[in-house]
Amino acid sequence: MSYDYEPLKRLYGDRLKLNEPLARYTVARLGGPADARISVGSAAMLNEVAQAAWQQGIPTRIIGGGANVLFSDLGYRGLIIINDAKTIDIHDDGTVKAESGAVLTHIARQSMSRGLAGFEWAVSVPGTLGGAIVNNAGAHGSDTAAVLTSAEITFPNSKIETWPVDKLNYHYRESALKRRSEPFVVLSGTLQLELGHDPAELQAKADGFIAHRKTTQPPGASLGSMFKNPPGDYAGRLIEAAGLKGKQIGGVMISPVHANFFVNTGGGTASDYLSLTKLAQQTVKDQFGVDLELEVELIGEGFDSPSDKQKPNFLNSLLNLLLVTEIIIAILVDMFASPLSQLLGPSNTPLLFAGLTILGVVSTIIGTWATIKSSSLTGICLIFVSFIFAGVSLLFFYLSLAPGSI
Repeated sequence: MSYDYEPLKRLYGDRLKLNEPLARYTVARLGGPADARISVGSAAMLNEVAQAAWQQGIPTRIIGGGANVLFSDLGYRGLIIINDAKTIDIHDDGTVKAESGAVLTHIARQSMSRGLAGFEWAVSVPGTLGGAIVNNAGAHGSDTAAVLTSAEITFPNSKIETWPVDKLNYHYRESALKRRSEPFVVLSGTLQLELGHDPAELQAKADGFIAHRKTTQPPGASLGSMFKNPPGDYAGRLIEAAGLKGKQIGGVMISPVHANFFVNTGGGTASDYLSLTKLAQQTVKDQFGVDLELEVELIGEGFDSPSDKQKPNFLNSLLNLLLVTEIIIAILVDMFASPLSQLLGPSNTPLLFAGLTILGVVSTIIGTWATIKSSSLTGICLIFVSFIFAGVSLLFFYLSLAPGSI
C-alpha cells in the first residue's frame, strides 16, 4: 500500500526525507528504506508530527537509539520519526523528568552527579527513555518499573494522557503499551530517584556495571539481547547448551562471548538475523522444550505478514513425517509380515523390503543432515529409528529370498 506524503512535505519541507535507508539509524546497521523519515528535537514536535501523520492515515514508528529493533530488508511502508527530543530536568526532590528521546546513559550520569540513586543500572544500557518505558528495560537486578512514576503519552485525535506507573501494568520486559495494538507515542517520563547519595560511590557502582558489560557482552553491531530470559533460566545459557554459540548465517553470528547476542559481522541482512533467530528458537525448543520469546521487535514489510507467521517449518515437518511413517510401517510389517508375503508372492516380496531398506537408509541420511544443520532432537530420533528400520528391512529382504522363511 502506498501513502500520500505531500501534506507532510508541505508542512515540513526538506526536513521530511523520502525513501530513506534505515541502516544508519539502527544499532545493527541494517534495514531497508522507509517511505519517509523525519527527525524531531522536542516532545512538542514529536507530538505534532505524529498527529499530522495519523490524520493522513500514515503508519508511524519511532526510533530512539535504534537498539532492540530489527527493520526488514524490504524496509518500512510508512513514516519513521527519529526521536531527538532529549531534554532532561532534574528537580531538588529527586524527580527526574525527561523527554522520550533522552539517552538512558545520559539520564543515569546526570542523576548520579546530583547524588540521586536508583538509575545506575541504566549507565550501560543502550536506548532511550521512550523505549525503556514501553519495554520495561532493565539490567543488574532493576528495571524501569522500579523508578518510573508516570509517562506522558499521545494518542490520535490530539489526546495526551499521563499514565501512572500502575496503569502501565509492567511485567518482565512487558507493558500495557507494548501489548497495545492502537497507535501511541511516548512523549516523556518522570522518574523518582533517591536523594542524598555520594556521587563518587554511585559512579563506582556504575563503573562496575560497565566493566561487567564489557566482559560479558560482545562489542560491535548487535541488537542487544535477542530473546527474553525464560522463567528460571537464561536464553543465552539455553542457546549455548544447544551448541549454537558461534553459529553463523550469512553475515550474522551468534556471539561467542554471549549466546543471546547476535552480531552483524559485516554484510549481514535482516533475513540473516531472522533465519538465525528461527534456528535458535527451533533448536532450543527441540532440545529443551522451551519457547524462546523475542525481546527484539521485528518491524517492516515482510515481518508482519500472516502467511509468514503461519508458514510451517518444512524441515521439521519432513522429519516428523518420516518418523511417523517408519513407525507405522514397522508395526504393520510386524503384524502382517506372513500374510503380506503370501499376497505379494516370492518375486515381489524382496522388492518391497529392498524399498523399505532404501527408505531407512535415506531417512538416516536426512536425520543426520538435520542434526548437523540444526541440532534437531527430532533428527536424532529419526537417525535411531531409521537405523533400526533399515537393518530390520534388510534382514527381511534376505529372508524373503528364501521361500517360506517369512
